Amino acid sequence: MYEKSKQTIQTILDAARSLFIEKNYADVTIADIVASAEISKGALYHHFSGKEDLYLKMMHHFLAEIQHSTQAVADNSTGTCRERLSESTLNFLQLPDDLLAVLRLVRRDINIFVDPMRGELVRAYQQAVPEQVERIIRDGIENGEIDDVDPRILSWQLVAMVEVIIRPYSRSIIGDAEALCEYVIRMFFDGIATKKAEHSK
Repeated sequence: MYEKSKQTIQTILDAARSLFIEKNYADVTIADIVASAEISKGALYHHFSGKEDLYLKMMHHFLAEIQHSTQAVADNSTGTCRERLSESTLNFLQLPDDLLAVLRLVRRDINIFVDPMRGELVRAYQQAVPEQVERIIRDGIENGEIDDVDPRILSWQLVAMVEVIIRPYSRSIIGDAEALCEYVIRMFFDGIATKKAEHSK
């Protein structure tokens, strides 16, 4: 019975994720989710009190899944700071598209909610991505591999660069996950100046 309940919850969460990615929050109805999940309305309300509750639990569920992946890399990667950030970035870029879309939902929908829900959602996002990057950057600063700049600022800069290059246009220009990762890490560490420009200083 417990396994069946877990499977029902997962089915609802998966259906909700697909619908909220496809449509704006206001345009998704409980009826849509029930139809997509192929369950009864009673089954949905047995586990969730309404659309807002379902949306927030869906977001926290999948953000936790992302954090599990990013934290595992931060915990277990070895090598220089650059190598670890490269591994972390590649791992992120190789996440399934539907998980990456959940991160876009945070930015799209964050102002729909008020505190404490809004703050909790922001916190879950921070724990899933920027804080894992920040851990690696802190190690790089302590090891003397990176200048002593605020690691939180640096982590948000790297995350912002990644958010730009995961868009379809960037993918069409730069290439697959490996090429995107190499591009971001090179830009983050080396900047955009050409060698010729560097030598002319």
